Amino acid sequence: MQLLQQQRQSTVAVDEVCYFLACTNSLLMYYFVLISLYFLECTAEKATMTRGKLIKHPGKPCDLAYFDVMF
Repeated sequence: MQLLQQQRQSTVAVDEVCYFLACTNSLLMYYFVLISLYFLECTAEKATMTRGKLIKHPGKPCDLAYFDVMF
């Protein structure tokens, strides 16, 4: 009986740790995606300033559209 209670307690502890890790992991992924999008935007702006137009990169999930800069 006592062994069964110890197993239950350890299972609850493991579940809590796994839940915490899952939450932390999803938050980290969320911030990683936000930061990546921010850098994509920054490089897109630099490309427009230096070349006058953005070059489309095929095969990437976030395809950059063509932009023409009016001077």
